[in-house]
Amino acid sequence: MMRGATGSGPRWPLAWAAAPRQPVLADDACDLWCIDLEGVAAAGGGDPARSPLDASERERAARFVFERHRRWYTAARTALRGILGAYLGLEAAAVAIEIAPLGRPRLASTAGAASALEFNLSHCDALALVAVARRGPLGVDVEQVRPMPDALALAERHFVADEIAHVAQAQGAARDAAFFTCWTRKEAVLKSTGVGLSVAPCTVRVGATAEPLPLDFGAPGGVVPLVLHSLQVRDGAIGACAFAPGIRLGAAYRVSGGELPGLAGAKLP
Repeated sequence: MMRGATGSGPRWPLAWAAAPRQPVLADDACDLWCIDLEGVAAAGGGDPARSPLDASERERAARFVFERHRRWYTAARTALRGILGAYLGLEAAAVAIEIAPLGRPRLASTAGAASALEFNLSHCDALALVAVARRGPLGVDVEQVRPMPDALALAERHFVADEIAHVAQAQGAARDAAFFTCWTRKEAVLKSTGVGLSVAPCTVRVGATAEPLPLDFGAPGGVVPLVLHSLQVRDGAIGACAFAPGIRLGAAYRVSGGELPGLAGAKLP
């Protein structure tokens, strides 16, 4: 259920900065990290045998049929561990990640006070986006905008009436952008509490335009207040981030490879 959308506005402009050696996360901020997975892989983070992944992550990497998917998954998890380790003052391999009951990764409960750090990861092909905050809920999604001949058919299956109408009214590349704007917003909301696609996307109204939106998400465990932002991640790629009221978008860092903490053979300058 939606609670009062704001007026039409652009995707949140992100001033991407170089990754710091020791990022500092404010209590009321959500930091974003944009990651070039091919760059991470080239720096040594795409090989499961050399990466800081744990046993379960290595097992999952081994199940990918195509090498590029294994490489991107491994690089994304390597980057995530490096980022979390930078905030926590730990080596990437020392970051303990567990899977919550609904399948959402989180810091292991054995981490004590550090487990209060929330994170979410999304990747599309060789591009990844990580969100980090001191408290949840927190969800992020990223997509490469690409031609979608079936965009309207997919919208009719997964979107609500006004979202479908917006996609239907757009043509060509504008329709593709409208579809992915709405889809990333839905994914960010659904991922924020870990329910994912166990909740039908057509039951969650997020809008097919990019304005910031406060909403009440009717999750299975109860109503969850959220604030939703659409993001221009880079040319040809858009994303969305959903977080708790009172949280603001904080720093935005871009990682192209070897400057990421925790990569084998790589050090921050």
